[in-house]
Amino acid sequence: MRALTARRMFLINLFSSNLEMMRLQGFFRGLMVLAMVLLGGAASAQAQRAPERVRVLAPSFVDSAFVATLTGRDAQEIVVVPAASQNVLRIPREAVQRLEVSRGRSSYRVPGLVIGALVGAAAAGLAAHDSDCTFVCEPVVFYSALGGLVAGGGAGYLIGGQFHHGPERWRQRDE
Repeated sequence: MRALTARRMFLINLFSSNLEMMRLQGFFRGLMVLAMVLLGGAASAQAQRAPERVRVLAPSFVDSAFVATLTGRDAQEIVVVPAASQNVLRIPREAVQRLEVSRGRSSYRVPGLVIGALVGAAAAGLAAHDSDCTFVCEPVVFYSALGGLVAGGGAGYLIGGQFHHGPERWRQRDE
């Protein structure tokens, strides 16, 4: 190993501490952006739920349960548009035996998060690793892998949320 002069050692230490600080700041900025995207997506998804997908059972009005979009309701009736047609139905409340709201279908968000985090961390860590690495490179590899973990996990979560599986889930609506 070569002997380093005091000046060269000072510059290496200064550069590595500044590099670590920049990586840490970048990591937290990325984490904040990811949190804003995820929280903003959840808020916009709740705002878009105004017309609800429902399953209605009103034996005196319709023979069997049917899936529809709830477009309005008041004390006397509910207003729905069945999925099979575009006709608006006004069903009296006393005719409704059961009203269920769709909870959607299961998604691959959690598996997407895990796979994305692992792939992101491995790819970023390998990309930052250098064969001529000295003591300065270890924090760079660590922070790169950490950033890849967060970015890959966030991307996997968002992508996994787009793919659904299983039957539609329903919950009883309390009215």
